[in-house]
Amino acid sequence: MKGCDVSHDVRFFSAETLEFNGVVLDNAKSLIIFKSNDAAIKLTELQRRFMYCLMTGIVSKDEIIRNVWPGNHQVVSDNSYYQMIFQCRTLLSRHGIPADTIKTIPRFGVMLSQDTRDYHLNNDKKKEILQSGWRSRWKTWLEAVNFKLALALTLIFSAALLAGISES
Repeated sequence: MKGCDVSHDVRFFSAETLEFNGVVLDNAKSLIIFKSNDAAIKLTELQRRFMYCLMTGIVSKDEIIRNVWPGNHQVVSDNSYYQMIFQCRTLLSRHGIPADTIKTIPRFGVMLSQDTRDYHLNNDKKKEILQSGWRSRWKTWLEAVNFKLALALTLIFSAALLAGISES
């Protein structure tokens, strides 16, 4: 598995059961159980891997893709990732679990909501997430300004050139 972090892959095949804040992921049976709702939900293998990521703190989009689709993560499209989020939210909703249990972290990834899993990002990770958002918005703004400035300069020089040609 070229370019794949095998250390994460091994965990997906273990029979361990994860439990946190009233949510149990039974890897052996591919079940996720929400104790507060008495909901036991059967998961597909990919859904189980996705939920495993969220329950173990793997929340970035790239890491989730690398761990849910370990053998072919380099060719998996963003659409597959977003489809997985949609499928899991829909599946939870059908069993009375709010869809927003899976929270989007804009331009970074997804995580289980605070109500379900008391997930704390360390200060460095919070800064990274916030800065990546600001960097992205700043870059987009600069690109727009640069484009408009280049366009304005092109129009000014074109007008000056045409004015110079028409006076001759």
